[in-house]
Amino acid sequence: MNRIVTLLLALCLVFTLAACAQSAPPELPPAPEQEASEIIPEPAPEPEAPPEKPFPGKIAIITPTITGNMHEYIPAIELVEKYGKDKVVHRTWPDNFMAEPAKMVNMMEGIAADPDIKAVIVTDAVPGTIAAVNKLREMRDDVFVAGILPQEDPPDVASCLDLIMMPDELLMGPAIAEQAKSMGAEVFVHYSIPRHMAQPLLSARRDLIREKCAELGMEFVDATAIDSAYVDVPGAQQFILDDVPKLVKAYGKNTAFFANHCNIQLPLIFSILKEGAIYPSACCPYPDHGYPDALNIDIYGRDYAGYYAGLRAEISSKVSEKDMGGRFASWPMHPTMVEAAACTEYAIKWINGEVPKKGIDTKTLIECCEEYITEQTGQQVNVSLTSYDEDDGTFDHFLFMLEDYIVF
Repeated sequence: MNRIVTLLLALCLVFTLAACAQSAPPELPPAPEQEASEIIPEPAPEPEAPPEKPFPGKIAIITPTITGNMHEYIPAIELVEKYGKDKVVHRTWPDNFMAEPAKMVNMMEGIAADPDIKAVIVTDAVPGTIAAVNKLREMRDDVFVAGILPQEDPPDVASCLDLIMMPDELLMGPAIAEQAKSMGAEVFVHYSIPRHMAQPLLSARRDLIREKCAELGMEFVDATAIDSAYVDVPGAQQFILDDVPKLVKAYGKNTAFFANHCNIQLPLIFSILKEGAIYPSACCPYPDHGYPDALNIDIYGRDYAGYYAGLRAEISSKVSEKDMGGRFASWPMHPTMVEAAACTEYAIKWINGEVPKKGIDTKTLIECCEEYITEQTGQQVNVSLTSYDEDDGTFDHFLFMLEDYIVF
């Protein structure tokens, strides 16, 4: 956050007293003749007009608490600072939202009671969001409502929200394989655990990676990691530290490694840096996942402004020190931060009549995403959006996002 600096100025007033002289004052020379234009003062400049309001009314942003999810809380604080407390109202869901759905409904009821609120952005659409939004809809039919990371039945979510966004966990798979190929990979190792492969989404993503590797001419290796649910985390991490060197020796340095288990990203990055292999993406593909701990980068206590640009530079410096530039990649920033900011900026355009009242202008929404990433990272990166498809139709306002990769 921008720091507030208070300047204390000490003002010293010096008064000089002079005695009155008894003699007459000396005669002053006559003033030179001046043109009228020289003696008439210039008119005072017109006072600056107050800044124009960016949109009429107000926007409400509902997030988890900072302990619940820092990456969703911070964009709301940033938007309050950007537009002011009189334009952006920030509220937080109860930490124990599963046990307190009535509080969520009451919060939305209070938001609906404020006639100035024209849009609501829910940056973590946790269970209970549908009931809360339905209460809002009972009271108001003129409010734009967007939700990030919905955690209830998709068709039900789509029926009550105007815009839904979340990262594209499924199509991320082929994108990771393509990224690995672009970085020179000849072999792709996919670490997984049986518990995760029992989840349809993760197993489907693994299969899509396998198919894309075959299409790109990369050998696919399906490797099994140790599950930290059954062995302590250090034990699961030690397995990676021991296994990666063996696989690099077997397949060569142009081997890309991906693991869908958060707990093993640290040893995976550490081992790949040591062995000279390729790391195309973390399971959660943003720079502050895995990289800071593996590379000994302190990310705490930093200002948010320029956070991701600075982190990118530090990661690049660390891998370059090991002559490993071009072997590590990531999305430029946390996806839900991008989605929260983009939904808010899109809502402003909706309030101002710059986008249709019904349906979503995906081109404009993509621009909102890309502009925010550029603003925060200093890099221009493409974003793509895909609609949610159900057997009984497509929800064009339920969108999955992919960010292009940056290479360190």
